[in-house]
Amino acid sequence: MKKKWLRLRIGFTLIELLVVIAIIGVLIALLLPAVQKVREAANRISCANNLKQLGLGVHNFHDTNNRMPSLGTTWAGDDPPYGANGSGGWSFVRNAGVSYALDGTPHSVRLQMSGWMFQILPYIEQTNLYNTSDVHYNTSGVPDNLRPSPRTGQVILGAVDGFPSGAYVIEFNGPVGQVHGTLVKTFFCPSRRAPTLLSPSPGGLGAGNDYVATQPGAVPLDSPEVTSGQGTKARGWGRDPDEAMSADWGWGYGRHGVIEVRSQKITMGQITNADGLANTMMLGEKFVQPQWYAGGGGGNDQGWAEGADPDISRTAAASTVARGSCANQANPLHDVNIPTNCPGNGALGDQWKADCQLGSAHPAGMNACFADGSVHHVKFGIDEEVFNALASRDDGLNYQSDDY
Repeated sequence: MKKKWLRLRIGFTLIELLVVIAIIGVLIALLLPAVQKVREAANRISCANNLKQLGLGVHNFHDTNNRMPSLGTTWAGDDPPYGANGSGGWSFVRNAGVSYALDGTPHSVRLQMSGWMFQILPYIEQTNLYNTSDVHYNTSGVPDNLRPSPRTGQVILGAVDGFPSGAYVIEFNGPVGQVHGTLVKTFFCPSRRAPTLLSPSPGGLGAGNDYVATQPGAVPLDSPEVTSGQGTKARGWGRDPDEAMSADWGWGYGRHGVIEVRSQKITMGQITNADGLANTMMLGEKFVQPQWYAGGGGGNDQGWAEGADPDISRTAAASTVARGSCANQANPLHDVNIPTNCPGNGALGDQWKADCQLGSAHPAGMNACFADGSVHHVKFGIDEEVFNALASRDDGLNYQSDDY
């Protein structure tokens, strides 16, 4: 009888199993937030390390070339002057990629149309990629992604365009070449996404990026709304009256940042803020709507290999204004989908302005690399005047780490 009773007690009853499962579920629920916090902490450190490598790349570039890398050429016209008010052709450099000399070597910083991320490749252990041709050949063996000059109708650019005879540039609206389509892990924040090919991208799948050069608006920020030819521009956009681009489309793609358009030769000696290199923001993370992590929006559609554009350069100015039921978006901004009832890209709509500002997928702030090469976590909710001024190299103001 005793043996029979023992035999019947081998194993668990259904109620006991349910209790054990419930206890395990409670433990997992208690541990999950802690695991997520640990994972985010690791991702944030990895993101900061990426920016540290990029910052060191910029410094090494400066040591070799006696100047900072540039943003390349603006998307809407050669610089200076901009196409709207000068001799530059509007369609000549729109969506320009890497530019090459006749022998196929990439142009140096003075003539290079692609921006800082391409220019520093040799200084972040990507020399082979830098030396790879981005020319795409069709099935007939003919290059089909080169920019034809509108003045000559030929692919080969002449001196009239400001380049040596025989120079050529990659057309970003054409098929994607090997450089444009190469994923660089260092260009991505693991808190947001794995290295991602953007789709749709003009002509195919271009490689994305999560880091940008930072640019200031007016210091101090100007009035909340200023009417321009394209509608109402955002607070602080545009600093100088002679910035043709700032009047209609934004902050001028660089006139007072650490990294500027190719016509501006910037050196460490030109960073004249009272707070010095250690408190002058040089690189940061860009805001991306989660719905566009795989590609989309005005600043997440071209990738890292193009010239000056919100894909590789963002403003630190307060970059949106309220329209109807759409609330102001703080800068920097945690990744969030902008409501669909907000105006789109036309006439400086809220969607487009948000695509031109900084932000991250981190819960409390964004990582930024400063001009001395140090990386700091800049909190969300930072005073907008302080944040904007941090991106300016020559405003003369003195801000310290306690301010951000």
